[in-house]
Amino acid sequence: MKLHHTLGMALAVALSVTAVAVDAKDARVNYSKNVFSPERGVICDTYGTAYCADGTGISMSWTEKFLGPKVVTAFSKMTEGGDFDETEFVLSNGVQCKTKINACFVRKNSTEMHEAITQRIWD
Repeated sequence: MKLHHTLGMALAVALSVTAVAVDAKDARVNYSKNVFSPERGVICDTYGTAYCADGTGISMSWTEKFLGPKVVTAFSKMTEGGDFDETEFVLSNGVQCKTKINACFVRKNSTEMHEAITQRIWD
């Protein structure tokens, strides 16, 4: 009976690990209270001037799809008239992404790559 219970527990753990791997690959992944990836290739930030971005930079089409048209309008008002580079952005959790080199870093001006977000956007 003890062996049967142990095998059952091992199978349950294996199945739950597999489910987590599938979720991380195909479904929404949260990185902080306000930073999440709704699907592979896209990262969104709902704090402050909210937006979504992909491997090419901040994207109004992804922002509209995942955060809504009102957020697009608010973002456009905040960035109009300024010298704004949509290919480089800092998320509210401190992670800085640079699409010109396909990488995100643990904080602004760091050389330490944030592997999870980098892979989520570009792999």
